[in-house]
Formats: sequence, C-alpha cells, structure tokens
Amino acid sequence: MKGFFKTAAAWLSVGLATCALAQDPANLLMPPPREVTYYDATFHLDPQTVIVLAAGTEQESAFAADQLAERIEKLSGLKLQVLPEKDAGTRSHAILFGEIGRGGTTKQIADRLPISSLMELGDEGYYLQVTDSLVVVLANSSAGLFYGSTSLAALLEGANFDEIPGVTIYDWPVFRWRGVLCDFRHHQLPNLETLEQTVRHLSRYKLNTLLLDFGDVFRYASHPKIAAGRGALDKKEVEELQSFAAQRNVRIIPVIETAGDLPDILNLPEYRELAAFPGSSHLDLSKAETRTFLSEVSFELCEAFASPYVVVKVSIPLASPEAFAVVRRHLAFVLETLGKLNKKPILSFDMIHSGLPLALDLPADALFFQSRQSPEQLDFAVAERTLFVLPIADGTSLLPDIGARLLPLQRAARSAA
Repeated sequence: MKGFFKTAAAWLSVGLATCALAQDPANLLMPPPREVTYYDATFHLDPQTVIVLAAGTEQESAFAADQLAERIEKLSGLKLQVLPEKDAGTRSHAILFGEIGRGGTTKQIADRLPISSLMELGDEGYYLQVTDSLVVVLANSSAGLFYGSTSLAALLEGANFDEIPGVTIYDWPVFRWRGVLCDFRHHQLPNLETLEQTVRHLSRYKLNTLLLDFGDVFRYASHPKIAAGRGALDKKEVEELQSFAAQRNVRIIPVIETAGDLPDILNLPEYRELAAFPGSSHLDLSKAETRTFLSEVSFELCEAFASPYVVVKVSIPLASPEAFAVVRRHLAFVLETLGKLNKKPILSFDMIHSGLPLALDLPADALFFQSRQSPEQLDFAVAERTLFVLPIADGTSLLPDIGARLLPLQRAARSAA
C-alpha cells in the first residue's frame, strides 16, 4: 500500500506540460466537463495494467471499476484485474478508483488538489487525471465514481481502444434531476431487456432519472384483468429493473394517471362503470368506486417502486368552474392517498396553466415535470421545482426508438446535465 501511494505521490509532484491536441477529448464526453486541462501524455493499456480500488472504497463503488474493466475488454480485448489497494503492491501502471474522505491514498491525493474544485463535485461529480503511468478517478460517492468511469470509457473509445489521452477533468452536473419520460400507455411495453438498454443509454449521458408511464401495462395483483393478454411488467421485474438502474445511478419513478386518458382500462367490461359516460376515456371522479380503484392501484405501484416520488397526472378537461372544483377535490384525495403511502408528488406541468395546483395547499417539497421546453415555462423553472424530461418512446412505435432519439438526448445532456 505504501509503495502504491509513493508512486501516486511522485506522479502528482511532476509538472506536466499542457498542450493542444488534434482532437479535443472533451468532445468525446457528454455533457462536456466543467473544467478540462490537457497534457502531453498518453496512458497505454497493456496486460500488466491493473484497476485498483483505494482503501476504504465502498463495495457499491466497485461496480464502476468492474464496468470499466468490462468495457476495456470489449474494446481492446485486454482483461484487466480489479484489485483492492492492499493487493496492488508496488504496481505503477494502474487505474485508481477512490472515494474522497475515506482516508489512505485517496485522501492524500485529494489533499494535494485545489479545495475549491473538490468542493464543487457534490454527490455526482468526479475528478479524473490521466498521465503516462497512472489514471486516478476520485469522487465523493459511488455515483461520482460511476460517472468518472463512464467518461474514462468514452475517452478510450475516442482513441485507439488501448490508450487514453493525458487530461485532468473536474466535472459535476448543473441539475440534480436529469431524465426522460417513457409513455407506454398506448402501445406495447418493451421487455425488461429493452428497458435495461434504455437505462444504459441514459447512464452513458449521465442522465439519472427515468419516468415510466405504465397505464395498463403493469400487472396489478388486485386487478388481474388489467394487462391480461399483453406485454406487461410485474412487481418482481420492476424490482429487477430498479436494481439494474440503481447501479448506474438512474432512479426509476412511476407515473400514475388519476383521471383520464385511460381507454385501455375503461374499455374493459369490468371497468366500464368507472367511466364518466359510456365510451369515455375519463374516470367518473364523483364515484366512491373510482376512489377505491385508484387507492388499490396506487398502493401496488408505490409498493413496487422504491422511489420516494410518484408522478401524478390529471388528464381531464376543465371546461367549467364545476369541473374545476371536482378535479380539485379529486387531486386533494390523490395527494392525501400518496401521503399515507409515504410518497411525495411530482405534478404534471400542464396543471400550472389551469391554475389547478396553485389552488391547493401543496406540500413544500412537491415537484413539477414537463415533457416539452418552451420560453413561457422558463420563469417557473427558475424556481427549481421543474423536472425537465425528454420522451424517447411515443405512440407511433412498439418499442422505444432509441436510435432516432439519440440526437435530442445528446442535446439535452449537453444543455441540462
């Protein structure tokens, strides 16, 4: 361990000359890093290279190192060892992952860095430095180490798959919430594998939130007729998806439609009596049976998802003061129900224009989401309560067209991550 730190300390003491590179490494990263310095150096991967987990690094942070090793093997064919620092010996050609504040080598390296930049990193930021003989990735958490690993893999992909350009990066996100919305209410739900692929794409661009609007494609134990005979996720699959996403710092949040736009459910014989009128896609909000139904499905969704948040949608026209009063009472009931389930609401931004949520005594920590950005919405965004999302699936296709959505996803990452 002493030998390893001695190498790291010596590396930090060397004054590396900055240079202009033919290809800006920052162009390989999305979003672009906050602070970048380039060096006339190149780290060459070879069979003797090891990936080292600094002493005190949490086990969940090892995932970032494992993912990098897997990516390197796929790109270059090299199968690198991932070792705890105590087993690394005096090897000097290494990639070091460490959590700041854990003591040992990580702390001694961090103590030599500008405190102002380190303080900016927060929970999701990272520090990355590449020299001829050593690569260091430091962060305050497993999320930061994962993003550092992601950037390192991107630099590798932009080179020759076995070399990384000399660079120092301090990077952290502008916004705490960065995500997309997948609406599956009107078409076939992708299988679990495709949803995991979506999570991989999000994490690659350092987006950390996925909103899933299930509609009738979640298997409710209390309402087995819903989703019968079509693709749907059950509670076990949702838990598996959340576990997969959590490792990649992506939170999964369910969306609950509480009033309208539910034709696939209300067309079922068992639920037609809940419709506002025959053939309607809106619930009759005045019925006790409607409230019972919403309580049951809300309970199951909240039980399946670990997130403390639930997106609440009220898709129903407000054509009169009477309708406004009915929906206002209905939303109050929904928020009370979620409160009993220890969930916090994220409300559809469309409600702002109707004045509906402003007429309620909303919880102080209530958030709002929107799927489109427009100038008239920016003033509200300044209040730091808007959750911007970008759809990657819509009603025109059976599966999320990830390829067609990559460009807007990249633009969103550049401007909002």
